Amino acid sequence: MSDRADCPSEELEAMLHALGALSPQQRAALEKRRPDAALDALIASWEQRLTEIALEAAPEIEPPAELWGRIEATLDRPAQAVEELRVIRFDQAVWEPWSEGLAIKVLTRDSSGAPSGFLMRMEAGAVVPAHVHDCIEECLIVEGDLLHDGRLLTSGDFTIGRAGGVHTPMTSPGGGLLYVRYLAA
Repeated sequence: MSDRADCPSEELEAMLHALGALSPQQRAALEKRRPDAALDALIASWEQRLTEIALEAAPEIEPPAELWGRIEATLDRPAQAVEELRVIRFDQAVWEPWSEGLAIKVLTRDSSGAPSGFLMRMEAGAVVPAHVHDCIEECLIVEGDLLHDGRLLTSGDFTIGRAGGVHTPMTSPGGGLLYVRYLAA
């Protein structure tokens, strides 16, 4: 180890890092050097040793008897328990860029966090590339137009695509707003 108190050795730094005992400045300085394989291995070694010590020192705790019942009750509920009425204000959800000329505003997500219901804004001439669906897709043209397989769809038109179905490229000649919903197959 170093004799200088203000310049700890890498061994000491690695241990303090694993303990979470470095100041934010010290941590940042060490992280800049972390791509060094030897330093990274030293930190990993200290993290492993300290984890083992912590696990040995931690007492075994018996979970409360009613815990499993609470877990089962939660699992039996629908994946997304919906209140009587859930309101999503149009100005509260944000538009997320999806691809060139396309943006989506997510309204609902499935249990994995993927969008399951969303608005899609298409600029004039924007193209949705060809793709395959692993679920059923419902699409309502809210405003504007959508050209799909040579058919021009306009406001109020509704499509249903089957799971496994292939969408050829789609475009919106004049721009449009779509509501899209994915359903389990």
